[in-house]
Amino acid sequence: MPTRVVIADDFTGAAEIAGIAHRHGHLVKLHATTTVTPAMDADVLVIDTGNRSRSSAEATSVMRALGRSLAEMQPQPVVFQKIDSLLRGHIGLETSALAHALGKTSVLLLPANPSHQRFIRNGEYFVGITKLHESSLAEGRSDSSVLLPIDQATSVPDVASLEDLRRALYRPLPLTHLAGAADAFTVWLGEPVSAPPPASTKLGPTTIIINGSAAVLAPERDQFAQHGIPVIPPETLCCDGNGPAATYVGAHLKNLLPRILPSPDQHLALTGGATAAAVLRHLGLSCFTVSAEHAPGVVTLLPGTTDHGPVTVKPGSYCWPDSFLDAITRP
Repeated sequence: MPTRVVIADDFTGAAEIAGIAHRHGHLVKLHATTTVTPAMDADVLVIDTGNRSRSSAEATSVMRALGRSLAEMQPQPVVFQKIDSLLRGHIGLETSALAHALGKTSVLLLPANPSHQRFIRNGEYFVGITKLHESSLAEGRSDSSVLLPIDQATSVPDVASLEDLRRALYRPLPLTHLAGAADAFTVWLGEPVSAPPPASTKLGPTTIIINGSAAVLAPERDQFAQHGIPVIPPETLCCDGNGPAATYVGAHLKNLLPRILPSPDQHLALTGGATAAAVLRHLGLSCFTVSAEHAPGVVTLLPGTTDHGPVTVKPGSYCWPDSFLDAITRP
C-alpha cells in the first residue's frame, strides 16, 4: 500500500495527526520541511508546511509546489490535508491550490470535530450550542459561516456526529481532494491495524516547558502548583539545569532561543504550533518519529539524531494532561 501523506499547516496540528496514526498502529514519520519525499519505510508521512504563519500568497505557492512534487513522485498519491478545526489559516486558498496541483477536480472540506463538541449546522460553525463567533474561541470572527474564499467545486457538509463524518467519507470520488480536522482524519484512516507500540523513551531527567503565551493560564498555574513545577520568567530560565520548570515567553521567545542548547538529556515540552516550530528550527530539527501519544494532540516525538532529547508538543487551547505532568515529575 502506498504511503499516506498528510499535509498540515502548523506543527502542533501535524503532531496531533502523527499521534492519531501512531495510536492506530501505523509507523509514522513527521517532517517539518516541504522538501521531503514520501518515506517508503513509513505507513503515514506527515508534513508540516508552517503555512499558518505565512502570507496567503506564500502559503498558496508552497501548496502548489508540494502538490506538484507529490504528483510527480507517486501516481495518484494518497493525500489528506489537515486543517484547523476552527477554520484558522488560509484554508480555502490552500485546499484549492493543493487540489489543482494534485489533479483533483473537487474538494470535500470537513472542519467539524464532533468529539470536541464542534459541529456544522446549516452552514454555520457551532461550539456546543454556541455559534463560533459568539464563543470564547471566536478570535475576532464576526460570523460563524463556514463559507471561505473557495472555488465552486468545494463542498462543506453539515456534521453533527462522527457518523456524519463516516457518511461523508464513504467512497469519496477518486478526483475529490480530502481536507479536514482530526476527527475526519481518524475516520479516513480507518480501523487500527494494531495496538500502538509502547513508548520508546523515558522523559527527562530535565524537562523545560515553554509556552508561547505571555500569560500563565489559571488552570495551568493550578496544575503546575499541584505537581510542584515552578513557573519561571523567561529571562531567568536555565535551560541546562534540573527540571521540570515552565515558562511563558510571549514576545521573549527570540531572547530565550540562544539559551536552548542541544542536549540528549533535555526534554522540551512546547505549547503552540508557532512556538514549537521556532524552537525546533533553532535546534535544526525537522524529522521525527512518534514515541507516545499522552492525550489527543499531546505527542512525544523523537528527533532523528542522538544529539537531542525527546520533544513533546501540544496545542495552546487546553492544559497538559495530568498523566503527562505525573510522568515528568515522578522520581
